[in-house]
Amino acid sequence: MQEARAHGRAEDRDGEASHIVSLTSENSTPRLEDLKSPPTDADTNAGSASRSISPSELASRNHRSVPNNLAAEILGLIFTELANMFPLDFRFTFGPQSLGWVVVTHVSHRWRDVALNYAALWADLTFNMGPAFAVFVERSKDSPLTVTIRWSADCGEQCWPYIVANFYRVRSLSVSNLFDLSLVGVMLKGRLPALRELSVFTYDSAHNSPFELHTDFLCNITPNIVQLRLEHMGFPAGASTSLRSLQLFRSDSSPAPLLYTFDDVVRTLRQLPALEALTLEYILPSTAMDHNAQPISFPRLKKGILADAGSLSIELYHVLRVPPTADIEVVSRNAIGSNPPVNTHSVLRLWTTFIRTLVADDNPPISLSFHRSTFQAVQRSSISLGVKLFGTPEIVIAPDIDEGYTPRSFNLLIDDLERDVWEGLLLPATPMQSVKHIRLTTFIGEPSLDYIPRSLLDTAKSVTSLDLVGSSALPALIYLTPIGRGPTLLPSLDELQFERVDCHSKTRCGDVLTTVIEALNHALDERYRRKLFLSSITFKSCGIEPSSLAHLRAPGKWGGQTWVNWTWQ
Repeated sequence: MQEARAHGRAEDRDGEASHIVSLTSENSTPRLEDLKSPPTDADTNAGSASRSISPSELASRNHRSVPNNLAAEILGLIFTELANMFPLDFRFTFGPQSLGWVVVTHVSHRWRDVALNYAALWADLTFNMGPAFAVFVERSKDSPLTVTIRWSADCGEQCWPYIVANFYRVRSLSVSNLFDLSLVGVMLKGRLPALRELSVFTYDSAHNSPFELHTDFLCNITPNIVQLRLEHMGFPAGASTSLRSLQLFRSDSSPAPLLYTFDDVVRTLRQLPALEALTLEYILPSTAMDHNAQPISFPRLKKGILADAGSLSIELYHVLRVPPTADIEVVSRNAIGSNPPVNTHSVLRLWTTFIRTLVADDNPPISLSFHRSTFQAVQRSSISLGVKLFGTPEIVIAPDIDEGYTPRSFNLLIDDLERDVWEGLLLPATPMQSVKHIRLTTFIGEPSLDYIPRSLLDTAKSVTSLDLVGSSALPALIYLTPIGRGPTLLPSLDELQFERVDCHSKTRCGDVLTTVIEALNHALDERYRRKLFLSSITFKSCGIEPSSLAHLRAPGKWGGQTWVNWTWQ
């Protein structure tokens, strides 16, 4: 009997607690007359409405409830989670007279008191708070601040003075759509020991004016910075043992002069031993780099992007020493009237440097990609070479930022790459016996045999996987079809994938007028006569109906060894 009574009292308390929480919502504030106790069995049996209780009895019930007896630290964490999940929309009327931020904290005086005094709950400041910004800053007390602002005239005038006044405790600052760099410049002239993350993206009109950071920015201004993302803000010189992610951006058409030299860039990069992610887009000066410069070592680098005009990005890559597991992308574009185009010597040097890094391993499986497309009448060719390791885990580049990457991968993108550079220089320098995967991508109108490097297929004896994207499919299938006693290309091919391919339209390629499906059927028939067959064929995002593949999936087709699959996306 005593156990039954105890169990009943426990159920009553749980019922009261759940009833209190259920009365709260994002769009309503509970009133005292709404906070009624759950109906008793007697009330239910009598068919009467649940009775109203006095404020003193309500306070007594709340005081005995489990949520009300939680430690303030636990309540604060719960409120913070709710605030992150269901933030109030500050575009609507809010105002400093509110009793609290999270509506659920209106349930009791203690909950509200905990919320108002839990400083961390008020330390996340967003751009559209309006008058509430000052309230949040005041209630955050001495907690480190996280500030996210998309600049506008209204919020800038209202919010920025509070940020400047409390810059010493700003831990993370992200500003976008900024039209006046001098506004941020005021804050970036003082020491910011608490700052760990800084991200500044400017409005287009700010790109025309040069901006110069402090001469020893990393040491004197942000000594503990971990992640730095700047657009049109100059180059942050200095040394840092804490910086793990450096991303600098600049428009390739910006007329603003650069107020630093190539030597300044190299000198700073040498003093960033903890760097894991590096992005430099069009921030390199056009001054010549010393080809005898000492190497720059990044023992922890995981991901890097070097993009610039001419051979600037290539020259910088030559002096970098990165782990073989790093994911590196080198982009070179010819800026009109500025830097000279990339020469074949630079490209070959870049390619062979990476090859030497690869072959240091024990014959790794290499993935080779060839891409051709047109955009605004400018021909772009891209060649990629990398080791294909699937199932690799995501790696943390900086706090709260997860970056997945493929180890030992390298991508080279060069505008107007001549065919003879690829076939005459890069292909002979590639260890084709290690190439296991090839991806051919073409988006240049009608398919043509000229778009596919026949010499690449001739030497790829070890390739087991082939991806055909866009209009590269038809010419590739023509090459894969054995003719007479001629050689069979890709004799080890086992897996074939089509992606974004028009499979049913009749198209002329050379002297052949056919569809991709017809060409595939013919190519595999001829290869099967030479006792060669595939284990799988996959159609991805080709808009193909399963019924149209029935003849490819017929029992006994190609010895019944080939599985035909398709996906809509």
